[in-house]
Amino acid sequence: MGANNKEYTFVNPYNFIPLGKGRSFVKEESGKKYTGVINYTLKTVTPLFIPNTRSEDAFKMLKKYEKHKSYDFFSYRDLSELEDSVEKELPKPVIPGSEMRGMLRNNYEILTNSCISAVDDETLLSKRTQEKYKAGLLERRVSVKDGKEEVRYRLINVRDDCLLRTEGANNLTDALGCWDEKPGMKGRREWGIKCYIQDSLSEGEKVAFDYKGRDRGKALALNVEKAEKENLGRSIGYLLKGETGPEMKNPSTGLPAKQNKHCAHVFRQPDDVDKQVIRVCRNEDFSQDYLTGILDVVLKLYDKNKAGAYGEYRTEYEKFKEGKGNQFFPVYYSTLSYSGNKVDSLMLSPACITREIYTRMLSDMVGDKKSCEKSGKLCPACALFGTFRDGKESVVSRIRVADLECLEQDNRKCFDAAPVTLQPLAQPRFNPEFYMKKPDKDAVFWTYEYYVDSKGHVHKNMAGVNGRKFYWHHADFKMENCTAEPNKMNKTIRPLKKNIYFLGKIYFHDLSERELNTLCYLVNAGDDEELDKKHHGYKLGAAKPLGFGSVAMQINNVQLRQIVQTENETIDLKEIPYQPDKQNTLVDSQVVEDFQKMTDFKLLSGENVSYPRRHPNDDIFGWFAANHKGYSKNKKTGQNRFVNMPQSRDTMLFDQYLKPMEPKTVTNELGTKLSIKN
Repeated sequence: MGANNKEYTFVNPYNFIPLGKGRSFVKEESGKKYTGVINYTLKTVTPLFIPNTRSEDAFKMLKKYEKHKSYDFFSYRDLSELEDSVEKELPKPVIPGSEMRGMLRNNYEILTNSCISAVDDETLLSKRTQEKYKAGLLERRVSVKDGKEEVRYRLINVRDDCLLRTEGANNLTDALGCWDEKPGMKGRREWGIKCYIQDSLSEGEKVAFDYKGRDRGKALALNVEKAEKENLGRSIGYLLKGETGPEMKNPSTGLPAKQNKHCAHVFRQPDDVDKQVIRVCRNEDFSQDYLTGILDVVLKLYDKNKAGAYGEYRTEYEKFKEGKGNQFFPVYYSTLSYSGNKVDSLMLSPACITREIYTRMLSDMVGDKKSCEKSGKLCPACALFGTFRDGKESVVSRIRVADLECLEQDNRKCFDAAPVTLQPLAQPRFNPEFYMKKPDKDAVFWTYEYYVDSKGHVHKNMAGVNGRKFYWHHADFKMENCTAEPNKMNKTIRPLKKNIYFLGKIYFHDLSERELNTLCYLVNAGDDEELDKKHHGYKLGAAKPLGFGSVAMQINNVQLRQIVQTENETIDLKEIPYQPDKQNTLVDSQVVEDFQKMTDFKLLSGENVSYPRRHPNDDIFGWFAANHKGYSKNKKTGQNRFVNMPQSRDTMLFDQYLKPMEPKTVTNELGTKLSIKN
């Protein structure tokens, strides 16, 4: 909540322009081809920043602030060998042609319903949910088919997930008195011991133990030891140590809290394994490729996010796959069923509460806008800007964007007196409630792979992305709203001031009349006003979420180049003025309407454009955490209500979500009908 108990409202810095109807393909156009140059002027409407990456310590701040990087604006000055701060040097600013070219291509793709050339299929899509995975055992099976060995796997439901609690690290003596906190106690030192650390037992170790059930909570594994050939009368299971959790303390005593990670797990093998097989898509077993696609990718994600957290688990798992381990290996699993009781999809992890990793890729969600790299046909953008195609002849670009020259001769007038330290800029995260279309009117929670309706039923999610991402213009930009104190999470920069002018050139070759007119429409952002009166423009450079990078552009003239033969039979290059057709030749009127809204400098006048927050001093994570509400249904009354914490994926609710071209988030329809639990 903001000041005076008023609700804190915001407009998310980015939104999505819908993909348009159908994909455009280039048709062979007869008629004259044009070669020449577009001369244009660019004006900064808000401060602009493009980093000179030759130095990450341009203002010599690393000595004072650990890991705090600082960058000067892009220039031809090599800062890598600069011994002192560049603050007083003020090199002449340059806007690199590559930066301008990328921006122009993105917007040309929008205008012409072209492919999305920058779809990133290297990023694994994942999301943390409140689903608690179940304990299972992977079984490795080898068969011989046509004289060749074939390795297949089965997933087995365990008899019990037993807790192993000992006196401490590398000590297998059972700690029976430490399971339940006694009434009135505010903290116990035993909750902090690292008893899951047992170097004498490996991850996935086959162990023998004494089973002890409890009235409340999971069963216990007592007197655990490596399984030998003769373990008569004892239970057999497989050890899963897991990772250390965050250090948590009781606020009253300062002692370790009960929530600390202090147990290993032993997955008890069922007596009749064949009766506990979990069928996936009606198949009893699955291939190693399938296993790799759902478990190996999770382990890679853990390696990336927290080095070594499951290093031993990965090592022993690889041995298991190679046939050098036991017949069974412990794993946590979760199943998704879209049609009755049949398991349609399987998720595996080394942890009970984890991130779900999805097999669906971004390229699967953009419909017919997949990149031309792997396509036989070309979209208008790839035909003009060029593309690399697997197994086919690459397409050379027919335009060249030159570096832009600053018109201000006095470099001191381009910058403020001192560099500024920005607020931390968040890394892009593919939050489904922002990036994905709402799959169904009754959907209350969705990921890239499935969605849940208000009745708790899980369905396969076939919806696409919201569209092509863009950043809104900040109509009421103020530098003081962007700054912060230096730390390792943010950066110090020297941006250009607003109202700085640049001259640029775009050279083109063999363009049809339609292509040339569309390119001119693009450079002007569809706005034929004089440069200082422009209502529409683009976002360029870095720190766009904070409002940096709004620029206006105007074509000064277009010169066609022709090679002519003079009277004395010499070859000469002649420039002929060309007047672009100002009538819009684009066929999708809805795209044009959205494009004009996207590029409008003043559309959000009076609005607070910022990352999602619950109040001005809140962090972004707080908003998304609060947006993932839990709900429950009263079976007698059929009424839903909010609860403090969702307990599974089918009790989660997105309170708000993002619609394409709608500046403010939209409240989920079901959320308005729920009552808050006291």
